[in-house]
Amino acid sequence: MFEYMIGQVVDKKKDYIVLLVNNIAYKVFTSKETMESDIYDGEVKIYMNLVVREDDMSLYGFANRYELDFFSLITTVNGVGPKTAIGILSEQKVIDLQKAIVTNDEKALMKAHGIGKKTAQRIILELKDKVSKGSEFEDIASVVSVGSNLNEAIEALCSLGYNKYEITSIAKGLDETMEVEDLIKELLKRLSK
Repeated sequence: MFEYMIGQVVDKKKDYIVLLVNNIAYKVFTSKETMESDIYDGEVKIYMNLVVREDDMSLYGFANRYELDFFSLITTVNGVGPKTAIGILSEQKVIDLQKAIVTNDEKALMKAHGIGKKTAQRIILELKDKVSKGSEFEDIASVVSVGSNLNEAIEALCSLGYNKYEITSIAKGLDETMEVEDLIKELLKRLSK
């Protein structure tokens, strides 16, 4: 239902933020990485996932699309709900979770609250092919840090129809502190080669 919301973070609690959008305050559950990112200055874009249950409707949001995509993927695993997925994403970065899944590192997954050995094994079994070499998640998280200018440049090109995986694969080595416009020009130059 929601792709993202643009608003101002007006409050931060233990496991959620309050996002003010057009005078409506939304309670948005989020990961530790998003909580600790530099999203609290001015307007921010938060990528959203609305989870509807029989007795509850909750928003889950992230400062970048890569965390949202991984959140959506990991909640497809039987027995892993949104709260557990947030716990997993709060324990480690997406790139570390990918590595744990590909290398069958159950212990790394079990660091998250509520993840036992069987659930860790199920996550590895069900997601290994989806996060291994050649998938859309391969090395994406290692290229872009949350809230960076490079992230904004990549999102701008994605909104124009460019492939996210292709852009992130050519973005390696770019200076994330460059102006967004300069990053877009450089990425377009690399894409045209």
